[in-house]
Amino acid sequence: MSERIIQDFISDGHYYHPIITEMDAIVDVLDRQSFISNVFQLINQISLLKGSGTIAINGEWGSGKTYVLKQIERQLSAYQDGKRFLVIHYNCWQYDYYEEPLVAIVSSVKESLQEQLGFFSNETKQKIKQAIGFLGDVIAGITMTFPDPLLQGSVYTGMMLYSEATKAVSRAKSNSKDNQYDRLKTFSTVLGALKESIKTITQEVSIVFAVDEIDRCIPHYAIKVLERLHHLFSDLPNSVVLLTEDKEQLSSVVEQVFGSKRPDEYLRKFINYSFDLDKGKVNNSFLEKYQRFFSGFISCPYDMRFDMSAFCSAAFSGIPIRRQEQLMDSLEKVHNMLFHETEKDYLFLCLELLLLIFSKHYGLTSNPFRVDNNGYIQVLGTNSELDEYFHNTFIGTLITPIYSPLEKKQKHHYMFSRITNLDELIICFMSHFYSDSAYIIQYPKDCQEKYCKNTIEEMKKVDSLLTLLQ
Repeated sequence: MSERIIQDFISDGHYYHPIITEMDAIVDVLDRQSFISNVFQLINQISLLKGSGTIAINGEWGSGKTYVLKQIERQLSAYQDGKRFLVIHYNCWQYDYYEEPLVAIVSSVKESLQEQLGFFSNETKQKIKQAIGFLGDVIAGITMTFPDPLLQGSVYTGMMLYSEATKAVSRAKSNSKDNQYDRLKTFSTVLGALKESIKTITQEVSIVFAVDEIDRCIPHYAIKVLERLHHLFSDLPNSVVLLTEDKEQLSSVVEQVFGSKRPDEYLRKFINYSFDLDKGKVNNSFLEKYQRFFSGFISCPYDMRFDMSAFCSAAFSGIPIRRQEQLMDSLEKVHNMLFHETEKDYLFLCLELLLLIFSKHYGLTSNPFRVDNNGYIQVLGTNSELDEYFHNTFIGTLITPIYSPLEKKQKHHYMFSRITNLDELIICFMSHFYSDSAYIIQYPKDCQEKYCKNTIEEMKKVDSLLTLLQ
């Protein structure tokens, strides 16, 4: 498996373009690199101008926002050997059991500074070390302002931060020379002190504060996160806040908290730039991502000209990446439970994949394949790409009626003049699988009756077990 990482950039006079290399990591199934590069270019421009801004990556649930955010973080961290950007990751949903989000925000900054210290020059290191020491006292100030910051949740993480804050309180109280504890008694002073501490770092390096899962937080907490980040970074030179959001969900949060009927106006106070992330188009990497599963199937006589990548791209088109992962995980479990000692062929793989998306994603209970009056294949109730895929596949292929019923309850019977590829065989089996199918396409003459019946029975087992797992 591979991942694309930006190691350096070249300029054409207008933009900086990534030089791509391969290394082990997550597979980019939906061709997100162009989207990632656009966001990177904007961050780079803000950095070059020593400016500031908040960038939102907007997408619905399962569209792959977290994947995109992590890839941007990796590529920023790799740029100029890690000396250009200091990237801080903050999953605010993971820490929304704190009454005050600054506890987790400060801890995220401190942890990232400690982890990335080795990438910077000695002069920058010294400033960062001073900031790290000061952040402990900032945590102390927050802890004293909010005596019980831990409301619920992870005992392990909570106790670690609470212990760290307690030690910082002791250090601050005993530091009579600087008297830091007195300076951090009020909350506004805490914010100001934290901002000044971060500002010393932005004089040396661009800070990118990456925020994930804000739309999954408790409504009041999500608003607090937005406000705290705005107070810290809105006019802080050489800094960028990069957050993922489901705008519709976040707008609902604003309405819940403020009763506002115009949530967009409120959100515009915090977000300067927005990129909309669509569901993407499945590419050749789909087979690579699920290589372990696909490698367990063997060839069959009709798959010589079959393009599995094109088939999967059409079948999973429009399905969010997280939903794809859920579906494929279920199918792999079911297949291994039923056929762990049996080799199945590519035909059965395709039938399983179609059953998976027809029944478990689109909720279909009848055969979506239809034969129109001109003898063309249509796929109804799924997505336009799958319909187009089969339409294009069967252009020039003759499918002829061999029996037209006089009564509505009887089925139409068709046959291909000659079955030459796997797509035609797939449609034959699907017409036999659905008992309420309005038509039947006859199996090819060289297809053994026992094989056909066994395949249909095994498809029924797969369908039943998938239903139980959902």
